[in-house]
Amino acid sequence: MDGLLEATAWRLNQSDRGLYQALFKSGELFKTDDLFALDDPAYEDIDAAMRAAFRVSSGALVMALLQQPQGKDGFRNFLTELAGFEGEMPALLRKHFPELNLSETSLAKWRALQMANIGGQNLLTDIMTVAETEHSLDETLRLSFRTEEGIIQEKAMSAWPELAALSEQERANTVQRSQEALVRLSYRCFPSYRPILLEYQVVLNQLIKNKTKDLENQLSEIEERRKTMIAKAERARDFLDWYEISTARETSGVFDDYLRLKNRLKANPHRRDDALSNYLDKMDLLFTREGDEKG
Repeated sequence: MDGLLEATAWRLNQSDRGLYQALFKSGELFKTDDLFALDDPAYEDIDAAMRAAFRVSSGALVMALLQQPQGKDGFRNFLTELAGFEGEMPALLRKHFPELNLSETSLAKWRALQMANIGGQNLLTDIMTVAETEHSLDETLRLSFRTEEGIIQEKAMSAWPELAALSEQERANTVQRSQEALVRLSYRCFPSYRPILLEYQVVLNQLIKNKTKDLENQLSEIEERRKTMIAKAERARDFLDWYEISTARETSGVFDDYLRLKNRLKANPHRRDDALSNYLDKMDLLFTREGDEKG
């Protein structure tokens, strides 16, 4: 049921791709056998994070099954027989999805492939956020100096005056890494940053030709534009947070597990009987005023 709900949410663009990416990168998926073994009581005992992992893992499984040859018909027949089936679930799946009979791990492989398709990052088409672009840009703008011993030493862009003493070829070698990295970053950066990346390319070309008369002012202006971009992104995020909070009509339930745990701990407090714990309990009573517990 969770898998069907998640697969439907994904089809309607109502699911969070970030969950798929996080689980794909960490590998923290429920194994197929664990998905089938989790019953209702065990499901109630797991926390919100594990429930999210279970839902995403189940959704990936359902979507992988639906993408099999004749997947929709197979899934419809599978559901028809599911209610009265008392055997092992993988056996029923193999009955209605013949492609899974190719090997013992076919089902796990299909599901892993589905997770890779959804959660894997396409380095050419996935667009970065402003924060991610800023982080990548800071890593990109590095000058590669070669020491007398032949060792590459990277320095921040602020070290550009040191290039004046180098030959034009040496200056070109020093900025080459940044030039190439800026091109790669331009494919995935937040779209508003592309003009900024182009301006940095102009700056790097000026460094190669040693035309640095107004370079400091150019870099300062670009830096100010980056700060403005960050501030706008933060304001937009704050506005969206405010809008979501102010228009919410029901609670999300995200903290339900925490509240249940808090109530269980309060109902069944665990008291340690060692000297240090007894001392801390006495200090707690001493510094707790009447009425604080209710407040």
